[in-house]
Amino acid sequence: QKSFFTHNTLSGSFMDSSDSTKITQAEEYKSKGNEFLKASKFQDALDEYTKAIELNVSDNRKAAVYYANRAFVNIKLENYGFAAEDATSAVNKDPKYPKGYYRRASAYFDMGKLKQAIANLKRVLELVPGDADATEKLKIVQKVHKEK
Repeated sequence: QKSFFTHNTLSGSFMDSSDSTKITQAEEYKSKGNEFLKASKFQDALDEYTKAIELNVSDNRKAAVYYANRAFVNIKLENYGFAAEDATSAVNKDPKYPKGYYRRASAYFDMGKLKQAIANLKRVLELVPGDADATEKLKIVQKVHKEK
């Protein structure tokens, strides 16, 4: 089963010089990962996002993006459990990052965990009221949940 959560429209400190260097390197890995993702080279993208995560940057907002990106790739690879873990790491790093909740909703949906998917989509809508994509997905997941 392929995920229907393939696209969304959501977007998302003080540091010393060594951390600045790590962030620069992590951002390079993220950019490479993004290029591989656009080319549908999912394993290569996963590897680049993992390198960014492993640098353990102190900027939690950037770290959340790396985890959410890797979650997206894991969804593409149908590794839904890993995707849910990465999305959870993203929201733990930045509790106000809507893509983390969106990715987790997607992973939960694909795992058949509809209540959890609904809760995460509702959290996206708390953070980004009126988001059309999350609203549409929430309606779909709620309909599927009622049919079960």
